[in-house]
Amino acid sequence: MIHRLFRTKNRIICTLLAIGLMIPAMPVAAVAAGHTTISQGIAGYVTTGEEPATPVAGATVTVWTTDAVPIEVDTAITDAEGFYEIELAAGTYYVQFEAEGYVSQFYDGV
Repeated sequence: MIHRLFRTKNRIICTLLAIGLMIPAMPVAAVAAGHTTISQGIAGYVTTGEEPATPVAGATVTVWTTDAVPIEVDTAITDAEGFYEIELAAGTYYVQFEAEGYVSQFYDGV
């Protein structure tokens, strides 16, 4: 799936892939053609919100617990193609996408 980041006046549009978290039987190979090496967690691409969308290299993807006081679980930095993956235990998380020059996006209950 694609995560789109918009320039400062806009917000990030992100689409998140959950691998084996909410849908345990989902085959990893179908998630991110050839990129995914994890068996359970999240993976995807971060791109600009402009058309045509271009990859956002160096974006930070941070995963937090959904506790009353969230705890940072893990962080990934997107590669040159905007791809990231984070291995996670089954559960529900907050996920944040950030990149310099773009407005952050935050998803809860992932």
